[in-house]
Amino acid sequence: MAIEPSSEPNHRARTAGAFLLLLALISIAFYATAWVCDDAFITFRVVENALDGLGLRWNPSERVQAYTHPLWLFLLLPFTWALDDPWWSSLLLSYAFLVLTIALVLAAVGTRFLPALVAPFFLVLSRSFVDYSSSGLENPLLHALVAAYCVVWLRSGGNRRLV
Repeated sequence: MAIEPSSEPNHRARTAGAFLLLLALISIAFYATAWVCDDAFITFRVVENALDGLGLRWNPSERVQAYTHPLWLFLLLPFTWALDDPWWSSLLLSYAFLVLTIALVLAAVGTRFLPALVAPFFLVLSRSFVDYSSSGLENPLLHALVAAYCVVWLRSGGNRRLV
């Protein structure tokens, strides 16, 4: 009697291989299109003023909130403090949230192999997704939060009324 090998390790190896392939594709797209928009430099100045002890403001003498994304700003603060460069901090955080978004998209589609390949591939084909994933703004954080919401919603049944 021949014992057939379990398909589970083969499936996991295929899934891991597909994830690494997608990660390489997304990393190349991120690297090739990385940029930081001019609006991000408003946040960078606020971060630098905060780290210099001047408060969360554009001009130290004015009490004006110049940033529009507090969560992103508060994520940038410790990375900028550690790296001493808000530009690299924003790119590092953007890349980390991009990878998290792809992992969450893969978690949302589950163990189905073809959707696990197709869903992130379509994200890479979206010019706005790729361009704004490294813009220095909060877009990658928003992508990850939306993907996390979708994973939670799909795992909770996804078809129940919310009210």
